[in-house]
Amino acid sequence: MKAFMHHFMYDFKSGIRNKTSLMMTYLMPIGFYFMMGFFMIGINQEFQQIIIPAMLVFSVMTSTLMGLPTPLVEAREKGILRSFKINGIKKTNVILIPALTSLIHLLIVSCFIIITAPILFDAPVPESYVNLFLVLVLGSLTFSGISILLGVIAKDTKMTVLLAQAIYLPSMMISGLMVPSEMMPENITLISKILPATYFMEALNSFSYNLEKIGLLSIAVMGISVIMSFGLSFMLYTHDKSTRKVSIKLASFMALPYLFSIIFNR
Repeated sequence: MKAFMHHFMYDFKSGIRNKTSLMMTYLMPIGFYFMMGFFMIGINQEFQQIIIPAMLVFSVMTSTLMGLPTPLVEAREKGILRSFKINGIKKTNVILIPALTSLIHLLIVSCFIIITAPILFDAPVPESYVNLFLVLVLGSLTFSGISILLGVIAKDTKMTVLLAQAIYLPSMMISGLMVPSEMMPENITLISKILPATYFMEALNSFSYNLEKIGLLSIAVMGISVIMSFGLSFMLYTHDKSTRKVSIKLASFMALPYLFSIIFNR
């Protein structure tokens, strides 16, 4: 436990000192939050009602998908993960610590958004801060698990970026962040069910603002996603690129809870 905490504190502090990590975790989410608050609300008044959940989901996606996979791939390519194994550092630490440190950073950014949005943009106050916090933790772990899995299966940093963008860009457009899901065409809404951000938004609205009635399904899908993503990451993890025999087909099982949800909602 002492070694785990030492590794955790080192990763947490290095995340603040690293310029790329600082950009993805703090500067980009907060900068985008101000931009959307000052400009988007003027264009679409409906956005005022969802600015807090939307910006929380955006912050989580940016910090995890853009910030977690690439360092893991780079560490494997540079032989850092091999040295971890030689020195007795367990793969549990390598997989869990980035997710936990990312969660702490995200909670800091989220607190800033939750506190300032009602003051600056007259955003509605959540009905339950406890529920908001619990869903935020679950959503952060969901995206952290997916991001770690992407870092485990990607053969290089280019593949990491492509895989992350394949989730990130559609999530920005059709998961309910920019436009409420009820305003989108039915076929687009159905397609959005493959994206974890859709369930994150639904859960935040359901348990924090009582705007949706399908929150339990969203919680279940994200919970299963967390278990499967971290489980697959442990199964497929390799410390050395020369010994990698990663099954992309096995990793694709990560999409099962989202696919079953689509079938359930039809």
